[in-house]
Formats: sequence, C-alpha cells, structure tokens
Amino acid sequence: MENSKQSTDIKRKIEEDIGPSNKKAKEEPGYVFLNEQQQEAVDRAKAGENIFITGPGGVGKSLVLREIIKHFKNKFNKDEEKYTKIPGEDQSPDGVSSGLLGVVTPTGISAVALPNGQTIHSFSGVGIPEVRGDFGRVWGKSKTRNHRELWYYLRVLIIDEISMLPAEFLDYLSYEICKIRGTPSTVPFGGIQLIFCGDFLQLPPIPRPIQDIRKLVEIGVDQSKLYNARGFAFQSNVWKNANLTVLELSHNYRQADAAMLEANAKIRFGIVDEQTRQVIMSCDRKLPEKLGIQATELYATNTDVDHVNMERLNKLPGRNVVYRSHDGVITDLGDDDDDKEDDDDDDDEISGLGESVEIDGEKSATKNREKRRAKAEKFLWELSFFDDCIAKPSLELKPNAQVMRIKNEVGGGQVNGSRGVVLGFAKITAEKKPYEELEDDDYEILTENYSHRNLPVVRYLNGEQKVVPYEEFSQRIEGIGSCIRSQIPLKLAWAITVHKSQGMSIDYLKVDLSKVFADGQTYVALSRARSKEGLEVRGFSKEKVHADERALDFYKNPKADFPHWTRAWSTADEAMNETEYGETLQVPTAKHGALQDLKIVITGDPLGISRFDLENLIRDCDGKVMSNVSRKTNYLVIGGTGQFEDGRSLVTGKKYEKAKKIIDGPNQSNLQIINQAQLYELIGSDTKQGDHFEFNDDLFNDPAFLASCP
Repeated sequence: MENSKQSTDIKRKIEEDIGPSNKKAKEEPGYVFLNEQQQEAVDRAKAGENIFITGPGGVGKSLVLREIIKHFKNKFNKDEEKYTKIPGEDQSPDGVSSGLLGVVTPTGISAVALPNGQTIHSFSGVGIPEVRGDFGRVWGKSKTRNHRELWYYLRVLIIDEISMLPAEFLDYLSYEICKIRGTPSTVPFGGIQLIFCGDFLQLPPIPRPIQDIRKLVEIGVDQSKLYNARGFAFQSNVWKNANLTVLELSHNYRQADAAMLEANAKIRFGIVDEQTRQVIMSCDRKLPEKLGIQATELYATNTDVDHVNMERLNKLPGRNVVYRSHDGVITDLGDDDDDKEDDDDDDDEISGLGESVEIDGEKSATKNREKRRAKAEKFLWELSFFDDCIAKPSLELKPNAQVMRIKNEVGGGQVNGSRGVVLGFAKITAEKKPYEELEDDDYEILTENYSHRNLPVVRYLNGEQKVVPYEEFSQRIEGIGSCIRSQIPLKLAWAITVHKSQGMSIDYLKVDLSKVFADGQTYVALSRARSKEGLEVRGFSKEKVHADERALDFYKNPKADFPHWTRAWSTADEAMNETEYGETLQVPTAKHGALQDLKIVITGDPLGISRFDLENLIRDCDGKVMSNVSRKTNYLVIGGTGQFEDGRSLVTGKKYEKAKKIIDGPNQSNLQIINQAQLYELIGSDTKQGDHFEFNDDLFNDPAFLASCP
C-alpha cells in the first residue's frame, strides 16, 4: 500500500498501536497488573458478552486470556451443578459433563501455551476435516469423549489465534452444534459464550494445499464436497451473528523504542515509507555476542531452522548431552467406585464418566473401571500433545550451546523466550532436590566428563546464572485425564521458524526475511523483538511486507458487512474462486486466431493441464505468452485455485500484485485478471464458464442456513 493512499482509519490505528505509554507498571506480589483496556476485556467476559480481543504483538492479549480462563475455572468449580443444565431443559441427552469451559487454538503449539489449551480439532471431535460430512463427528463418541454431551453442556468457548482459524470451519462446526443444542442455526454455537483472541494482520488461515485437493479428487471425492479452509473468521456467519464486542489493546509492553514501535505499526498494515525503511535498515548489522549469547535467528522455513541449529551444535567441541523426556498420562478415573464387569469387549470408545444404564431398577456403570482406565490411557498416549509439545522428546546440548527458555520459570524470573548460553552442567553437591533453588556453592559446573545426569547451567542476557531442572508440560482433557511431559525447558536457539515464534518475546534476535511468503509474516518476525538494540535484520525490502486486503478492511471498520467466505472479496478474487469451486475444466481444442495478438501472462498452477501445455495452447490460438506483467498485457490468467503449487496464495505473488497496481492505477490499461475457465471461453470452449459457476455444498441446501447467509 502506498503511503499517499493511507486512510485516516489506518493512521489512527497506527497511532493507537504506538500507544501513549509502554512501560509496564511494577506488579505487587500475587497481583496481576492489568491496564484499563485489558481490565475492560476481562470485565466484559465476566459479564457474559461475546468478545474479540485483538491488537498488535506485545499488548498482553495472552495475559488477558489467562485471567479470563482463571475466572471461569473458579466460577464453574465453585458451583458446578448450577451450570450443568441448559436453561429451559429438563434433562440432558447423555448425562452430566464437567466440561463447561473450552480453551482451544488452531495449532498444537499455541494450545500448549494456554492453561487447559487444546486444539479445536481435538476438542470439537471433528479432527482434521477433509469433507463437509466430517463435521458430523461432533454427534458421536470418539476416543476423546462423548462430543455431543460436551457441546450440550459447554458454557464458554475461548478460541485463541483466531486469525489462523478459517471461517469455513467456524460455520460448519457451529451449524452442527446448533442442532445438538436445539437452537436455530442463526444462534452461533447454540448460545455458548464466545471469546475470540488474535490479530488478523498476523498469520492468516493456512489454505488447503492444491496437491491435497487433487489427491482427493483423484480417488473419487466430489470436489464441491471438500472442506477447503476458506476465509477469515470475520467472514463467517458465526462472526456476523455473534454481535462480538471488538476490544483493541494498544499499549505495547514488548518494545520501548518509539521509532521501532512506529515502524512495526506501519508494517503491520503493509506500509513501508522511507522513515520505516530507514528504521528497519538501521538493524541491518551484525549483533555482537553478549555474555557469550548469540542472537536467535528467525527463518521462514523449517528446513533452514533445522539445518542451522544442528550445524552450529555439531561445530562445538565436546560431546552432546542428550536429555530424554519423561512422558506419562494420568486418567481422571479413581479407585473408589465399585467395579462392574462388562462383557462388551468390542467397544473401543471411552464412555462418559457419568454414563449409566437402568439395570433391575438400579443405575450401574456401563464399563469396568480398569477397562475404561486402560482405554483412557491409550487415548491420552495417542493425543497429538506428545508430537506438538514445544518441549521435544529429545534435547541435545553442549557447553556454549545457544538456548532459549520455552516455559516461564516457576516463581518468576526468566520467562518463555528468555535467551541464554549453556555454561556447562551442574554436579549437585548440596543436600537439595534438583528442582529446589540452588546457590552458587550448591553445585559444581562441569565442562567435561559430564552426563545426562547433570543439569544444564545457563547464563541469561541479564547476567543471571541458573541451574535448569526438569519441568512439566501438560495438556488436560476434561473428564479423561492429562498428558504430561517432563523435560528440560530449553530449546536450541540459534534458529527458530517465524510461525513457531508467534506469541514470543525474544530479547536477542536476528531475522532473515529472504524467504518470507505469507501475509503478515514479516510483521510477526520483526515484532518478536523486545528492543531495537537486540534486533538484527537481513533480507528486508518493501516487497517482503504484505498485509492481507481483507484484514486491512476489517481493521478500518470491524463492524462492516464483509463478504461471506463463499463469495469473492474482489473481481480478481472472484476470478480465482470461480475456478476453484467450479466443475472440472475440459481443455478446449485450439482455434487459430482465437487469441490473435493478445498478450497473456500465467500465474499459479493450472488445473487439469501442465503449464507447458497451457502455454502451447495459447500460442496455437495465436496468442503471445509473456513472462512479466506490464500495461501492455491483455490478460493475467489465474491458474488452478488461486494458489501456487506449495500452497501459497497468489496475492503474495509479484505478478498478481503488479497487475492489481496497474488496474487500480491512474493510467489507462486494458489489463484484466481472469481465471482459467474464462481463458477457455475466449478460445471458444463449451465448458461451463465464469458467472455460471455455482458452489455446491450440502450445508447450503439447508433452508435455515441459507436464510442466515448474507
């Protein structure tokens, strides 16, 4: 977006992001400080409102969520029976459930960071959906729990990182929940209180990779029945009907440098003026080692991160110390209930804790306790927690290894994201348990002849030196039990991915922007830094800064009536959407002269034809295939589904961006953005075309849901 075209609304948002004050007040012992904006969010949640907590990185969104979670846990635990029945209902469908609060996120990494956090896929019972029908899983009993019962009783649903959750998922899930709770489909999630949190100008929903779609179509799945992860959450019917109060937090506690705050605020909105460029380029220098600590490097891809970390570790002298995690599960099933034998060995599901049947006039448990415990344990071991946990099953360290804490220190002190260097390994000489606070005289630092029995000693950026013991990482599944991993709360920190840095504050940081590809990725990377002094930037250019047009429009006016996720956002988007959701394209026969002297550029991955063959088809029709877009170009053809082969959106591509600028610019041009089907129409194909394409999905055959669509 050009500086001259900045709207008044965006300028105001940038001023709010900078904020009048970013110095965190000192907290009293045992008291969590909340500023006025944060307290309002907590108060509105307590009052039962549906809210959306948003704002740039570093404004304390996670802190607010933790306070809200703490409130509802206390509220429901004090008088659970008061909340176990829906008003107006005499009895529940499947018995009493204790799961009144749901805390979910779209990804496992962000779920582990929250108290009681789970992925929405696991919590909901839907899993990873492939087709629309998969959302019907919420009616059944899965390895997790009785999902119908869960959704019947749930009172509050908290969704963090809502920017990464597609609108399509929200609408499909809500539609099923409304049926479970017996409410109209226009009542989002059947009346459950909704608390959303996130920033739409950070990481967007991950689109369904085109290769996955092709594989499913190849095995006979109807493409129109697929789940395709479309749209931002604010494009859903859930969002439209929930009457969410939007609460934007603006006081930044992460960064103190005013120039850096302003630069990040502009980059968040996709703006790079000369002042912003100068601020970021002033960080294009090598950070020196500080107390032996090197800067954590952020990369866009996992491949770069893994390569850097292992390469640096292997270059250090000495041998690796390997710390293996201690994993375990604890079920909620106690030993004090009477056991009742059950002959049904074919049932592999875990029944609800309170489930019972009438036998000879008395209620008797339907499952033998030991069998249920075994099944619960099996389920907990199979949870994605052990794969998604930020603490990995194996951690390799050496003296001088660069590390980062991945969990706040018990009792305060170092926090998640604190950087340090391994000085050596502690041989405990004191009569203390390893997790107790150790004085310098309580251990001897070993730089050789050490083993996995010795705990790492880390020196942090503030000069503090500490022994790092094992700590617990856990995920609780209400009514089933908990997964627990005990591991050293460190990770190698020469490099991490931008995606995995989401939510972190890093005090010594090098950002490599050379391979960024997603909207908001540059902003997420830069805004992780706590200070300009602790930030090194490589590969920055204006072209690396992208903000999604839909997200920009949302923050200009959050109450606007946005196009539903089934509809196009703009003419160019419509060219992409029509091909994606239309019928299979039949390649037309080449007709000489059909594209006479037309200059055509192709971007994206063509559907049902190779790029080579499509270019030859254009040439056989006397068209001219060009490699770059200019004002002389007649058509930019969007191939396939509006994505590159690796799943990236075309709107981040240079050809698409340049075409949009030419079309929207002051100079007259005949350039048009069209889809593959419209190209075939120019040639003269009988294939069903353009505006005649209709999205076909069972959900939209339902009159009640159709009535709720904008």
